[in-house]
Amino acid sequence: MTAYLATVSKVAALGGLVVLVRALGTVDGTTLLAVALLAALSMTVGNLVALGQVDTVRLLAWSTVAQAGWVLLPLAALSSRAVHAAGSYLVVYVVGTLLALVVVVAVARPATGGPVTTGPGTAMTAHRGLVRTRPLLGLPLALALLTLAGLPPAVLGLVAKIVALRPVAADGTWWLAVVAALNVALGIAVYVRWVAVLLQTPDPAQAVQATSPGDGADGDGDDAQEGADRPAVDDAQEGAARPRVPVREGVLVAVLTAVVVVGSITPVGVL
Repeated sequence: MTAYLATVSKVAALGGLVVLVRALGTVDGTTLLAVALLAALSMTVGNLVALGQVDTVRLLAWSTVAQAGWVLLPLAALSSRAVHAAGSYLVVYVVGTLLALVVVVAVARPATGGPVTTGPGTAMTAHRGLVRTRPLLGLPLALALLTLAGLPPAVLGLVAKIVALRPVAADGTWWLAVVAALNVALGIAVYVRWVAVLLQTPDPAQAVQATSPGDGADGDGDDAQEGADRPAVDDAQEGAARPRVPVREGVLVAVLTAVVVVGSITPVGVL
């Protein structure tokens, strides 16, 4: 549901807004001013609230609000490039957000399967040291966050932000360009804070908690005693072992990561 609201609904909303702006924007300057104010408020409020979130799903939800402002940004200018810029940014945002959400789901999914709900599994602390313990998930997540922030090596996100700003600068709406520039800094703070958690040293206590406590429950007393006598370090090492990523999430992570990498090397579609 979060992925649907963050992607499909935004595509539909952009299509409807493009029709509205094209119909009214050329005859009523108030429409363009309303779009500009909505874009400025959306990106500012979204980034400020996301900056204080400690749950990854809630952070991505408010990130969606902020990124929607960037999608609206080019439509505040009477430019032939506006629709292309908004569409290009939307595509980049959808790819980056989907990649981050898939990794969040893969990390939060219980070892026994079952639904993923918000809680300890989606907390940002659950991603501590993910680049070291599960690099096949940690590195794509870091790339997705850098894409949303518009930072190298995710050049695709950087190019998308420049393309989104270009119609506003060309139209001379400098106050909106200044607001967007300030939100670039806010966005960097939002996403780099998460990336820093991914690069931290893994917490051994979390690894011990990840170890299944019922392994010796169905055996005899000797098995239970043997499990009790096992050193905590061994338990931590077993808990730190990389769980298998379900095939569905693994394929999605691989495909979306490839799109970001290829787009960063040759961002032809965005330009």
